[in-house]
Amino acid sequence: MKRNLRLIWFLLLVGLSAASAVMLYIIQGASATGADLATFPDWFWGTDYVLWGFRAMVEAGVLAYVFSTTGKTPLGRAALTVLELALVGLIALTLGPALWALGLGQRMGETLGGLWFVAWNFGIAAYTPLMIGAAGFAYRIQPDDGLDAGALLAERDALREQVAALERATAAWDAIPATHKAEVIRVLAGDDAPPAAELAERMGVSASTAARGYQRARKG
Repeated sequence: MKRNLRLIWFLLLVGLSAASAVMLYIIQGASATGADLATFPDWFWGTDYVLWGFRAMVEAGVLAYVFSTTGKTPLGRAALTVLELALVGLIALTLGPALWALGLGQRMGETLGGLWFVAWNFGIAAYTPLMIGAAGFAYRIQPDDGLDAGALLAERDALREQVAALERATAAWDAIPATHKAEVIRVLAGDDAPPAAELAERMGVSASTAARGYQRARKG
């Protein structure tokens, strides 16, 4: 069940990550076909801004998902650590310059310029694929939360053996004469054993049968 819940959570994160990048892909397609982005309506850019805010919540969900994954092997856990650092580092390295430009009252191209501005844009473009890739990798290497089929079969066989052993022990006890049963109970319980008459009533035998068993125990 937990594995199914993780699958649902993974698919939800992938879907939300893709939805948050819709406007970016529209811009990419428009740029690839030579469209004039200046002609795009104001509502388009407003929606893009909202999706940037929405992406912050998706990033938090992806980070929580990746950090909650344990991994099966040391190599897998090391790869998870790298992805965690990459996600956190990407957020810091792209958000930091934006806040810096805001503080200076400048555009990003004016604040960074040259190759730094190119690198910053590539960092922005890496958001969605890195989130989807990290979530996918985390889901792939997460150990199954339940037992596999072989383990379940082994557990079932072990339980059957225990039940069979209990049945054999019960059958062996039932085969013992009532006098010997009373003797065993008296030896094991000692002074804590119930009176012979009470034991006889519980066992469904005569009081004399239980008494003989008690006598045998005392003689032994």
